[in-house]
Amino acid sequence: MNIAQAFSYPPILRGFLALVIAGCFFPMAGVFILRLNLVTLRFTLMHAALLGAAVGLALHVDPLFAGLALDVLAIIAIARVARESGLTLGYAATFFMVLTIGLAFAVIYKAGVPSKDAFGILWGSVYSLSRTDLVVTAAYAVAIALFVAALFPRVSAVLFHREIAFASGVNEAAPRCAKRPDPVGALFFRIMARAVFVSNCCFALSRTRRLCYSLPLICLA
Repeated sequence: MNIAQAFSYPPILRGFLALVIAGCFFPMAGVFILRLNLVTLRFTLMHAALLGAAVGLALHVDPLFAGLALDVLAIIAIARVARESGLTLGYAATFFMVLTIGLAFAVIYKAGVPSKDAFGILWGSVYSLSRTDLVVTAAYAVAIALFVAALFPRVSAVLFHREIAFASGVNEAAPRCAKRPDPVGALFFRIMARAVFVSNCCFALSRTRRLCYSLPLICLA
C-alpha cells in the first residue's frame, strides 16, 4: 500500500489533515508560550484533566466533562494566583501542576477509582477524528492566526515591558495594580492556555470526538 492508497481511507486522511493544520497554526502560540514561561501549563492541564477524571469516576459522572471542568478551573486559578501574588504564570502553573497530580492520586487511592480508567482520558487515536472534529480544529487554528494578526503589536509590547506598554497606551493593567482589569493580558493568557489544551488533548484524549464537541466549555473560561 502506497501513500495515495492510505489517504483513500477517510480516518487516515482526516488524521493527516488535522496534524497538518495543528502543525502549521498551533506553533504560532508557542512563541508566546515560551516567552511567558508557560511550558509547564501543558502538564498542568494534563494533571488537572486526570484529577477531574478521577473525581468524575468517583462521583459516577462523565469523567470527560469533569476533566474539562477542572481544566477551566485550573486556568482561572492560575491567572488569579499569578495576578494576586505577583508570581510569573510559569511558577503558578508549576504549583498547580504538582497540586493537581497529588490530588489526583489521592482521589484514585481513597475512592478506589481504577487507575486504568482514570488515565484513559490522556490517551487516544488521531484516527478517531470525525469531519466535525476536523472542522473544529481548523476553526481554532484560524482563530489563533486571527488573534496573532490582530493583536501581535500590542502583545509584543506587553511581552517586551509591561510598564512601557502601559505608558504607550496599550490597554494593559497598571503595574502593581492587581485589582484593575487586565483585558489584553487576560485574553492573551486564555488564548494561549486554550491553544496548549487543544494541541495537547485534541489528539490525545481517549474520546477525541466527544472532546471536540465539548470545546465550547473551554471558551467559557
